[in-house]
Amino acid sequence: MNWPDDYLIPGIKPFHQEEAGIIYCGDCREILPSFYNLDMVITSPPYNVNKNYGDKVNDDLPYEDYLDFLNNVWNQCLISMRDGARIAINVGDLGRNPYYPVHADVMSRMRKNFYLMGLIIWNKRNCLSNTAWGSWQSPSAPSLRGMHEFIIIAGKGGKEFRKEIRPDTWGKKEFLEATLEIWNLTPETYNYKHPALFPVQLPRRLIKLYSYPGDIVLDPFLGSGTTAVAAKELGRKFIGIEIEEKYCEIAVKRLRQGVLDFGEIKQ
Repeated sequence: MNWPDDYLIPGIKPFHQEEAGIIYCGDCREILPSFYNLDMVITSPPYNVNKNYGDKVNDDLPYEDYLDFLNNVWNQCLISMRDGARIAINVGDLGRNPYYPVHADVMSRMRKNFYLMGLIIWNKRNCLSNTAWGSWQSPSAPSLRGMHEFIIIAGKGGKEFRKEIRPDTWGKKEFLEATLEIWNLTPETYNYKHPALFPVQLPRRLIKLYSYPGDIVLDPFLGSGTTAVAAKELGRKFIGIEIEEKYCEIAVKRLRQGVLDFGEIKQ
């Protein structure tokens, strides 16, 4: 496919378009079918914990409905990916009473169609809670405190569809650190502009580890645009889909200013 002409959807005007990429404002389930031959998908979907992402997003679905929703998105991504493309999905497990292993349930469904490549533990190096709410200093009902999320890595096709070999862009130390199954990355500082941010180091490392310069990287839940900014920084093409216009506006502002940190955005 030719960039960007073949990635412009007839009848739908992009929210933003530049040489490095395109952003569409809308439901990814409606927009994804227009794309083919994507090289990589990186995303962090809504976590279904009743956060306020806007009027168009229901972040409080019954658990099985939530899994069905995600699975539908991943399967459409699969159709839009070229053979050998990779997908990286950042998910957090839900609740403590009972505990829902979202990463395991998502991977179990993905096994049917994807080639699973591994699981990265994102160690946030900070506790999500300062107390064990189930019980305090007692074995009656202690609740474990979360310090990590998971990044599911999968591909379209198996070993026969491995990426082609191009010149190496890694230093030895950097590559060894990136290929560990535990990534120690400090989360983005909470900011009122978006209820769930991940640090730019996360998509930056994923993009460099699983794609080449010039590849097309898609984020179907673009949010504030971190994946797009990282892709642009690393010389990849990006496509972002975000249902809420206010987050599209933030993503465009970050792209125009070339900023990776919310604190740098000029209002």
